[in-house]
Amino acid sequence: ALLEKHLDDAEQLFQKSLASEPDPFDKAWDLVYLGRLSIAAGENELAIKYFQNAFDLEGATDKARQEARQGLELARKK
Repeated sequence: ALLEKHLDDAEQLFQKSLASEPDPFDKAWDLVYLGRLSIAAGENELAIKYFQNAFDLEGATDKARQEARQGLELARKK
């Protein structure tokens, strides 16, 4: 859905994934992508929450934390 630019559908699928209590790897990426979608929707405060949760998540990969940190910087600038 995300690749096909169906942002509402993508958001719903990432939310559904979070509700299924995924492992930390998947949860961190769900949060990062939800943060990105929130920025695209102009919801920077919500984006900051998603990115911060991804960054703080125990078990998140270094790459997910790096992406979350970059997202935080972007959301705070807007």
